[in-house]
Amino acid sequence: MREQIAFALTLLAYPLSVTSVCYFRNGSSSNDLDYQECPFFNTAIVGHDARMCCATSRVNPPEGNVSYSAIDDCLQNGLCINTAEGTLMNGTIANITQYRRDLCTIPWWDEGCLDICPDAIETDTGSVRMTSCDATPDSEEWCCGARNTTCCGTPDAIHLQNFQRISTPLSDGAKAGIGMGAGVGGLGIIAAVSFWFMRRRRQKKTGDTNMEKAELAAEGYTVRGPQELGGHGMAHEKPAGVEDIRHELHEYTMHELHEDMIHELHGECSGQHAS
Repeated sequence: MREQIAFALTLLAYPLSVTSVCYFRNGSSSNDLDYQECPFFNTAIVGHDARMCCATSRVNPPEGNVSYSAIDDCLQNGLCINTAEGTLMNGTIANITQYRRDLCTIPWWDEGCLDICPDAIETDTGSVRMTSCDATPDSEEWCCGARNTTCCGTPDAIHLQNFQRISTPLSDGAKAGIGMGAGVGGLGIIAAVSFWFMRRRRQKKTGDTNMEKAELAAEGYTVRGPQELGGHGMAHEKPAGVEDIRHELHEYTMHELHEDMIHELHGECSGQHAS
């Protein structure tokens, strides 16, 4: 019993994950949960901590089959890198690396998002394919589009600065979001634990009642159940519905839960001392 109580309290203290909301350049939010915020933010504009989003929650691992969309990785310059196994134009199977500018954590892209190559945005994904001028993810120069090196070494080349790695405390908005999520999840866990203790107490009472019936029968008394009552005295037990459970959970207060836990622990300790 002590281990079960400890497990229930551990669940109450377990932190809940927070899902990011990412936005396209036009300000609309994405409902694709594969895209999560990257651990870098743009310090170019004071007062905003915009972060780019990449598809870092995909199931297909890096260098997985390109047909199943391999997982992304975040680059510190704000781009996403994706390496997947695919077929080249000559039929050779090899790892194909792609760079993209994807989504952002705020809908106002001019306030800290990596707003580049607006004319090269893919209409179906809202992303921009990028080409590294030195074929590495740390390149100082980039061109808009896939396999496009025409801007390299020219004034048209895009120079990307690294975003700052997140090492500062969370903003008030992020703290509020985490607190709200933890509060809602914590209430649900408390309700479940309360209901578990309530059922256990009922089962214990039922066991005591059955024992009393057995003792009465042994002394010569006849114990009649509700189904044996005749006429209008017939009793039926109403099935427990959602409202009943909700009402019972409301009556079963945290004070009663605390008393039950103390009683169980005291009973175990007494049993151990007696043995």
